[in-house]
Amino acid sequence: MKYELYIAKRHLRSRGGLFKRFITWISITGICIGVATLVIVMSVMNGLHIDIRDKILKATPDIMVLQFHGEPIEEYSTLQSKIEKISGVVKASPYIFIKTIIRGRDNKVDGIMVRGELEIPEVKDNIIWGEYNIEENGVVLGKNLADILHVFIKDTVTLYGFPYGKSPSLLKISSKNLIVRGIFDIGLYDFNSSLAYTSLPLLQDFLSLGDRITGIEVKVDEIDNADRIAENIEDSLEYPYYATSWKELNTNLFAALSLEKFTMFILLILVIIVAAFNIIATLLMTVIGKTREIGILLSIGASASSIRKIFIFQGLIMGVIGTVMGIVIGWFACVLLARYQFIKIPADIYNISALPVDMQFFDFFIVSIAAIGISLLASLYPAWRASRLEPVEAIRYE
Repeated sequence: MKYELYIAKRHLRSRGGLFKRFITWISITGICIGVATLVIVMSVMNGLHIDIRDKILKATPDIMVLQFHGEPIEEYSTLQSKIEKISGVVKASPYIFIKTIIRGRDNKVDGIMVRGELEIPEVKDNIIWGEYNIEENGVVLGKNLADILHVFIKDTVTLYGFPYGKSPSLLKISSKNLIVRGIFDIGLYDFNSSLAYTSLPLLQDFLSLGDRITGIEVKVDEIDNADRIAENIEDSLEYPYYATSWKELNTNLFAALSLEKFTMFILLILVIIVAAFNIIATLLMTVIGKTREIGILLSIGASASSIRKIFIFQGLIMGVIGTVMGIVIGWFACVLLARYQFIKIPADIYNISALPVDMQFFDFFIVSIAAIGISLLASLYPAWRASRLEPVEAIRYE
């Protein structure tokens, strides 16, 4: 072991004054609290991001393949087969997605988005009343939309629209009575208040589309790779088709969430920086208290760089101890939050009943590096001051 590290450890273990030991542990505790708070907050924000992402993906395809200018897609079976051969694609399914008007009881009317499906979408897992049944003029509505229309299970709603691609005209308006078979709650108001599901053949007939569709939804094996797979689909299909991933559709939302996470990281790093000032104070007190010893080391041949190393090592040891303690406490707290969910949230306001937690190695790593780096920077000035002492003067005035 290098003697610089040995002396640094001796400084920390020395039985100095009570005040000096108190300040040392205040410094370590400050680092610990800052690190623990930072990893807990970042893990909770990761959990919130994933919760929002999962809710969006229940009502949004991983990738949508559309035709420019909103033209309906013909002979989609060939297109569907071609898409499914692309690496990363699990399944491709035809759908119709349109804006239209719906009327419920008491002449309650609202503008909505209607999806016509062949496959059962993931929203089926969020049915809170009734069942996902779109056969025989069945329709499934969002919870808030059903409330707006004053309808419930087995009630009748009326869909209004125009033949797809034709100029709107009151003489061409068509209507269709549908029976409410299910009501879902995804957890996001925008979807709950404006989205309805029915069968693909029903919408094809209602819009006079024949055997045409408005798009193909693509399920991928890894949602984080949706952008890359969408580019591969575009390269394979070429004009007039294009592919849009769920990330592209929600770019602004997730950019805002990422900015929020980064802002919280910067704010909580300030807690660690405040603790670092205690490290500076502790090391300066050590320099003052060990002036005679520093002079003796210099007089017997220790170099200025060796003196600097002693105090840099001392600051690093304090930072490492505080960081390790903070990481352990933060990890343990995240495990308890995830398992026991003892922090409750009003579910009717936030659509979640407890804080979601998702611990990611990169967050723990970057927080550890930042905390230890700040501790290193805090030790530089006291180490420089110690190395500037003159041996004779240090011993004389001691």
